[in-house]
Amino acid sequence: MDKVRFYRQQIWKYGFCPLLLLMAMYEQEQRFEECDFILAALKAHYQEYNLNFPLKFTQEAVEDYIQGFWEKGLSGQTAVNNLPYYAHEIELTLIKYEKAIV
Repeated sequence: MDKVRFYRQQIWKYGFCPLLLLMAMYEQEQRFEECDFILAALKAHYQEYNLNFPLKFTQEAVEDYIQGFWEKGLSGQTAVNNLPYYAHEIELTLIKYEKAIV
């Protein structure tokens, strides 16, 4: 499994916003290759399912994330509060994935 596929699996598990947060963190750390994998996964997912979600972590991205919860009768506040945790979980899973393919 390649990294784009790995990140696409994380979209199904956590949604798009934790990946946007993780990408913003990687940009600050200048881990641009990892950002490219995340961006490719998001674009492929959006294209496949004809979605129009943000590609950067902004207040608008968080509002779009919350909207998905509102549509199901949930506030989304817990998910927003947990965004850093979800991003960290994705990163830990990536480390395990990378160790498994070595």
